[in-house]
Amino acid sequence: MYIHNQWVQVIESLFKQFSDRSKVTLKLAHELSLDSGVNLISDHVLFIIIDKSEKYIEKILNNLGADISSLEKQLSSSLSLLKKSQQENKIDRSITKLIDVARHLIIKMVIRLLLKKYYCYH
Repeated sequence: MYIHNQWVQVIESLFKQFSDRSKVTLKLAHELSLDSGVNLISDHVLFIIIDKSEKYIEKILNNLGADISSLEKQLSSSLSLLKKSQQENKIDRSITKLIDVARHLIIKMVIRLLLKKYYCYH
């Protein structure tokens, strides 16, 4: 029970840092992993993003040359091969990497916006 409580605390602290849309995506990905009895990994997040995608996400993926249907099938197949977790509620390294990259991109975007604003006024 301690591991589960610790996991919930980590998830709650992470949730505070993200937009409402990101929170929903992470929550759905976590639920998907729990339903499968495996640890949450970045593939769960990607699957939810693709499966529950909005038009702008589909457009971005299509512009990148992704075959959404094929990608969804590959992710579904990959997720079905995951073994049941021995250590339930453990945070996978791919999730922490995903969060670190998201933080970095947010900081980079804010810096660019501030610089753009600065140069527009000077």
